[in-house]
Amino acid sequence: MLDANDPTTRMALARVGQTLRGKWRLDALLGVGGMACVFAATHRNGSRGAVKLLHREQALDAATRERFLREGYVANRVAHPGVVAILDDDVTEDQSVYLVMELLEGETLGARAAAYPGRRLPVPEALDAADQLLDVLAAAHAKGIVHRDIKPDNLFWTRDRRLKVLDFGIARMHEVSGASERTQTGAVFGTPAYMPPEQALGETAAINALTDLWAAGATLFTLLSGRKVREDKTANRVLLAAMTQPAPPLAGVAPDLPPALAAIVDRSLAFDQSGRFPDAATMQRALRDFAAMPEKTAMGLGAAPPPAPVALGAPPSGADPVTVAIPPPRRPLRQRTEPLAQPVQAVQPVQPAQFGQPGAPPVPRDARPEPARPPAGRGWLIAGGALVATLATGLAAYAVLRPPPAPPEPTSVAATSVAPTPGASTSVAATSVAPTPMASTPVAPTPVTATSVTATSVTPTPVAPTSVPASPGPTGNVPASRPAKGKGSKKDPWAVF
Repeated sequence: MLDANDPTTRMALARVGQTLRGKWRLDALLGVGGMACVFAATHRNGSRGAVKLLHREQALDAATRERFLREGYVANRVAHPGVVAILDDDVTEDQSVYLVMELLEGETLGARAAAYPGRRLPVPEALDAADQLLDVLAAAHAKGIVHRDIKPDNLFWTRDRRLKVLDFGIARMHEVSGASERTQTGAVFGTPAYMPPEQALGETAAINALTDLWAAGATLFTLLSGRKVREDKTANRVLLAAMTQPAPPLAGVAPDLPPALAAIVDRSLAFDQSGRFPDAATMQRALRDFAAMPEKTAMGLGAAPPPAPVALGAPPSGADPVTVAIPPPRRPLRQRTEPLAQPVQAVQPVQPAQFGQPGAPPVPRDARPEPARPPAGRGWLIAGGALVATLATGLAAYAVLRPPPAPPEPTSVAATSVAPTPGASTSVAATSVAPTPMASTPVAPTPVTATSVTATSVTPTPVAPTSVPASPGPTGNVPASRPAKGKGSKKDPWAVF
């Protein structure tokens, strides 16, 4: 806004309606700066333009006049659509120098940001303006031109959303002013709030393209946060801070901004030039990469969160629902097309496994993959193999579990001799005959107890020796005349079956 009480502003308002050199009529006062004022003007041929007129007191200095005219030459040398074109230059009747530029419709970024809450420009619009600014700076730096006074009030935002850089490339003497950001003559070049350390210290040899990148970062800092990088009561304090203190982190001033964007701005504001972006194109690429990020990634939220737990079934009345997180299957699960016969019951919480390892969550029965089925053409082969395996198993079990055959009963032959002694007892000695082992089945030897027979008293009649047949009894004796070996002595082992 124009300050009607300012003497410089009053002098500028007095010029409205004048015609310069019979060509440009001054229609209205657009703005007042430290070295010049700007008017909307109309050429005698009807074309419109903006006349930038050097203050009369400044025009008395030849060096200042030369620097002022140099602005037009430098701006046209950049030859970029983002730089205001200089159409004409001349000297008024009272020896004031002026430049004629293209007339723009819109407002500066400083004025535009002031219209938003907190003086903060929306992030997409700020990124758009920064991208266009860096495109202009890249073109200017490629031709060895350094602006040295990049700030929101020198950036014009047109109605069709195009950025125009004002006051480009002139070497001006700046007088430090604490109350406003207007550039004034003095010992320091630039605006203190947007000066990097090398510029605040007056190190002219160190002022280069990285100086403009620091100012571009400071401009983006102000547009996004609504605050300047350095603020203090006086301009001298701000200038001292620019010489000695690094810029504060953007996240500390505007913590709601995306961390990735704050990191880009912080890098451009590095105190040492070695910590800044190497050129305007690199900084521009970083901002474009940020703009292409998904919203969650740009806000530092990382990858998308895992799926929410799925509630299985309805809990019993009066009970809280139990939820389990089902991990994604390693292979596609078989889709169930028919409805469930019964509703799925609520799953109980999974108890942790031993040694502190979490237990695996249960998987519903209908979600388990079916076992692989053999090809239809091999069914008969598998069935036959199963039958053979069953028979072999049965035979093996029978061979192991069948009872051992009973050992053959021993055969004993008793030879009785009767002594002719009257009244005496006759003793008959029974001789045990060991059975012959069967050749077919080995049998462990079984001890056979000899049987003693007690003879009774008989009459003293001579008795001839006779063979006493042995009747079958508990011991299984056989007659002595029966052979010890032979087929008849074998017992059929299959008789039990």
